[in-house]
Amino acid sequence: MRRNATFSFIVVVIGLVGANSSHADTISTWTGGLGNWSTAADWTPPAVPNNSAGTKYAATIGSSGTTTLDISPTIDSLALDGTLMGPSSGPAPLLTVVKGATISGDLLFGFGGEFYEPPQLTPASLSVGGDLKIGSSGLFIVGNQSVKVGGNFTNASPLSQVLYSATGTDVFRVSGTLTNQPSSVLFLGLGRCFGAGCGYLQPPYGPLRPAIGPTTSIGTLVNKGQLFSWSVTTASALVNYGSTTFIEGSTDVRSVKNGGTITLSNSCCSIAQEETVGLNVGTATTRFGYNQSANGVLDELLLGSSSYGTIAAGPWRIPPVGQEVGYPVSLNGTLDIMLRNGFSPTIGESFTIFTFAPGFLSGTFSNIEWDAFDHGLGRFLVSYNNSAGDVVVTAEAAPEPNTLLLVAPALGFAFWLRRQRRSITSC
Repeated sequence: MRRNATFSFIVVVIGLVGANSSHADTISTWTGGLGNWSTAADWTPPAVPNNSAGTKYAATIGSSGTTTLDISPTIDSLALDGTLMGPSSGPAPLLTVVKGATISGDLLFGFGGEFYEPPQLTPASLSVGGDLKIGSSGLFIVGNQSVKVGGNFTNASPLSQVLYSATGTDVFRVSGTLTNQPSSVLFLGLGRCFGAGCGYLQPPYGPLRPAIGPTTSIGTLVNKGQLFSWSVTTASALVNYGSTTFIEGSTDVRSVKNGGTITLSNSCCSIAQEETVGLNVGTATTRFGYNQSANGVLDELLLGSSSYGTIAAGPWRIPPVGQEVGYPVSLNGTLDIMLRNGFSPTIGESFTIFTFAPGFLSGTFSNIEWDAFDHGLGRFLVSYNNSAGDVVVTAEAAPEPNTLLLVAPALGFAFWLRRQRRSITSC
């Protein structure tokens, strides 16, 4: 009986392994030069990769391949080292990748805008169920259609990564985390005109622009390189270690963690056009400028004496008249000052965390927290300088015990020393 039971178990295991093997993806390799996805002879084995009930495909396009997406296939995975582009005419196809895609070559799904060369191609849409990865030599350009990623989107290319999308809803969606790696450039929702050739095409001073930006929905937006946004964006959080520039559209997040530079750009726009840019932290709002509500959180990262997060909302000087303008800054909620990379500020050291046009500030942070420093005796004071156009954080020594008892008798000195993080109400 024991032998029969063992034999039966082995048969079951072998059966399961065989069943799993029979459902392995068929590796389909592009062996043509320039051709259409629907041409079976250009694939090895000679069959068009398009999932069916019995066959799932893992498509690979090598560096010498240039494939035109002329149908709307569904595949399990994609490895692109060559070029995959939308068709020159006909309806816009949709490429559905059930699992994940790695782009080390060029994915060109349409060029948008009347100012772009070469002439606009018929765009294509992309849907990836898992992760989408743009490699260090990849180029990712999508125009006028949608990109949906069910997992994470990672851009590691030092080349300019462009996501151009027309106005609409849910044209770019990342369910997980979008990470723009160091030395990488990513454009979100590129407007109709950008670059030296677009400057000052329309009076009074600004370039042509769409009425509203395309819609972007992201789980968490992490930027370590350069990111430019013309998009109407929603995300749970913005984490910035690089340079993030908002040129058009509003961005709504619940929290911001900033160790780099965030800019509400007005380098080329008129006063009327500046009303199209907004970064809203906490409760979403239709207001332009930087708006932090009572439930919003700004994590300010101090990485060193000259390495820390800054948010620039102005002042911008508008050519050719030299007029200074900027975006309003409205503060509320929590400022959490975090010390990173082993940095400990010296007493008296200051950090300018906001700049704006004079007179453009309203409100203050209702709660301020910080990491302990100076043996637990240091504290941060926040100065709101509306006339000077900045918000400055300064490291100071805690009051002497006698002074502390005079100004705050409700706080015990021992409790003050034991606290690892500080919290005060802004003055």
